[in-house]
Amino acid sequence: MEHNNIVGIKRETPFFVKVFFWIEKTKDKEEFPIAILPQQRLFGWDEIENLGDLDRLRLVLKCMPDEILMRRLERERGFGCDDYPVRAMWNGILAGIVFQHSTAESLLRELNRNGQLRFLCGFDKAPTGLAP
Repeated sequence: MEHNNIVGIKRETPFFVKVFFWIEKTKDKEEFPIAILPQQRLFGWDEIENLGDLDRLRLVLKCMPDEILMRRLERERGFGCDDYPVRAMWNGILAGIVFQHSTAESLLRELNRNGQLRFLCGFDKAPTGLAP
């Protein structure tokens, strides 16, 4: 094993890392374990992959930094047509991404079928179609 650096880190498990020093004596390198440092994972995909689609959407809606955008869009809409709230429509777009819908029509069908999704997005009734 060729190492030009002085300190190397080898991953042993997701929670522990062993630190080794490499000391050059001859052409052979020797490894001397000096410490085992506990390392917490900051983020694990396993927890997210095990969630259902609605739980994943809840997580996205909770963590999405979109408040400034929502306020701006609500201000731009003003007193215009308000068939569906801006936030509900935005949440619907995010739901389409989380639920991996390839078209707006498939998302609309899902919103018509799935009352929990409709409620989570903020719709009283499902949108009926796209504007011409």
